[in-house]
Amino acid sequence: MSESVTSTRQWTVYRPWLHRFAVCLVVATFVLLVAGGTVTSTGAGLAVPDWPTTYGHNMFAVPLDKWIGRGGIFWEHLHRLLGSAIGMLCIVMSVWLWVTQQRRPWLRTLGIALLVAVVVQGVMGGLRVTQLSLTLAIVHGITGQMFLCLTVLIAAATGRYWIESPPMTCRSTVAVLPRLSLVLLGVLLVQLALGALTRHMGAGLAIPDFPLAYGRIVPPFDAAGIAEATDRMAFDEAIAESSYFAPSQVAVHYAHRLWAVVVLVVLGWLAARLWAAAPHVANFTVPASALIVMACMQAALGISVITSGRHAHIATAHQALGAAMLGTAALLAIRLSLFFDHAILSKVDDRLSSTVVLEGVDA
Repeated sequence: MSESVTSTRQWTVYRPWLHRFAVCLVVATFVLLVAGGTVTSTGAGLAVPDWPTTYGHNMFAVPLDKWIGRGGIFWEHLHRLLGSAIGMLCIVMSVWLWVTQQRRPWLRTLGIALLVAVVVQGVMGGLRVTQLSLTLAIVHGITGQMFLCLTVLIAAATGRYWIESPPMTCRSTVAVLPRLSLVLLGVLLVQLALGALTRHMGAGLAIPDFPLAYGRIVPPFDAAGIAEATDRMAFDEAIAESSYFAPSQVAVHYAHRLWAVVVLVVLGWLAARLWAAAPHVANFTVPASALIVMACMQAALGISVITSGRHAHIATAHQALGAAMLGTAALLAIRLSLFFDHAILSKVDDRLSSTVVLEGVDA
């Protein structure tokens, strides 16, 4: 490890309460994403037509009888209250990082970015209501997932694992793992974006059968073909509420299915390489194992969304588990990038090419 890195590690202090607060922020953000998914699944996104007020009331002073037990109004207003609570937590987080991380300016910058992001996310959610914008609804859903990744990064950066990690010995073949983990994170983001499009475009049942699509490997992508296939397959119950689906809905739904295969391939590749190269490192293998389990559960939930006629709770669970996968993948990518830094690998003597010592870097 270089002298500058060594000195960095000497003055970086682990602050347990700061880390615990950061972890709480991750959990709270995940709860907010679940609430947002419930709003979409239950069709409650416009249950409260005004913003920032709620039916003319101050958001924090709405009488309980106006929203408790009121179906869509309850979920939409709860989502707003949770969003406001997350905003307050982000203010505390930003200030705390600014005060305690003078020697890690990049982390202070992340704190400011966190605060800006939560404000933009809140305004975007409000404008989605007042402007009746489907585009804003989709973007709001996608950026919410990216916001979760930001909270995971801050929680990791404030943790003991990042700051006080010991040197470790692994085969040099693990040099590819950080890149693979970032590829996995990227394909998951694409899949979640496709999921957001599917949900907000009402395309969850645009292909009402599985594993085939309208009885074929590739579904029809024109209105006439979709209508003919629907009549032939007699999907009466599945399409009762929406008549025939539009070609754009079928295309988005099909893309979401196909990209799920890409996610599984990349995840399987990463997990296999990881277990082969560093089977003894629980901080890597545990998240990877969790991702494999969650991917299997996610596939089952995706199928259940179709077979259940898009039951609201199943659709919400599918969205929530996707967010959990993204957060776990982000954590794994952060850990791998931290401990298998390419700059360190490039300085290893050629005589040690078969086995290298890789040390943690406080970036």
